[in-house]
Amino acid sequence: MEDIRHIVGLSGGKDSVATALHLKELGIEHDLMFYDTGWEHPDLYEHLAYLEGELGPIQRVGAEMPDLPNEVMPEVLAIEELVGSSPSAFVRWCVAKAFFPSRRLRWCTHKLKIEPFINHVASLDEDIVSVVGVRAEESAKRAKMVEREDLPGAEHIEVWRPLLQWKEADVIDIHN
Repeated sequence: MEDIRHIVGLSGGKDSVATALHLKELGIEHDLMFYDTGWEHPDLYEHLAYLEGELGPIQRVGAEMPDLPNEVMPEVLAIEELVGSSPSAFVRWCVAKAFFPSRRLRWCTHKLKIEPFINHVASLDEDIVSVVGVRAEESAKRAKMVEREDLPGAEHIEVWRPLLQWKEADVIDIHN
């Protein structure tokens, strides 16, 4: 495969937007992908519409829904109505796993972002570079990350963190 497709995971936050702006500055063609967890504030969708006007089309990708017993569905639907998102992959995975994700019991990013990304690009006949806007100064765990690595268990997918060594001031500067 000779084709390489760069895909920026766009959350709508300052770092992911800075990542898209940085690739644009570098002249690297890229797609923008938003992973809809079903747990976002309604204002985020307005912000994404604004970003589309500035950055171009944003593809929305949702997570696979778990199978839930029929007897819990009335409560699940009531929760989804409260949060204003139906169906909500986040709510349904919380019910399926019987707990919210936490620092010790992590599943959210994998189930709601990584798996949908891998499923989405599986049919593409290209090498994929997943471009992620994370910075080392954000946490001790992120400080240990490398700028480039192959995505474990996923052929033809490389993860690139071009802002890894950036400071928050660098991120703000690129927005100006």
